[in-house]
Amino acid sequence: ENDNNIQNTTMSSMYNATAQPPQQLTLLTGDEITARMKNLGQLSWNHSMERGMICDGGTQLRVWNRVLEVSNVVVPIPGLGLRNLPSSRGRRGIVQQQIQMQTPSAIPSSLGGSSHSHQTIISSGNCAFLLLEPPFVPSVISEAVDKILFRELGLGRVARLLGPCMAAVKYIFMG
Repeated sequence: ENDNNIQNTTMSSMYNATAQPPQQLTLLTGDEITARMKNLGQLSWNHSMERGMICDGGTQLRVWNRVLEVSNVVVPIPGLGLRNLPSSRGRRGIVQQQIQMQTPSAIPSSLGGSSHSHQTIISSGNCAFLLLEPPFVPSVISEAVDKILFRELGLGRVARLLGPCMAAVKYIFMG
């Protein structure tokens, strides 16, 4: 059954940045940038990486959180249960979160969900994360990234690989 879910997953891409429209307090993250804005030249951009290394952890956390949200992955809050569900609003959202974790197929229509929508919810603790890094990343940056991935996002497993090595593997398998 899990193999069918993997095969039905469509891959997409999004900016690894946040952007703010002029004279607005809205902060757009990842795919929201292209979905909401037509003229990208008007935006104030904030990129999280410099020379392949993460230099702004707050921006990177927002981007990774958006990627997990788009992928229907739920990030647990220690002591409070789960967050980042599409319909979590107040007390009613907490009830929906508990129901979705018990039966990940759908939200009952009595709680505001449609009876025919089936949405699989995955906990971030069950996710594996592949992080491509440049060689010789300082330990201060690696430790900060570990805090983001394990404490903030609650990921279960993280694999670190060198970006140039993965590029070489791609070309070896392509022919």
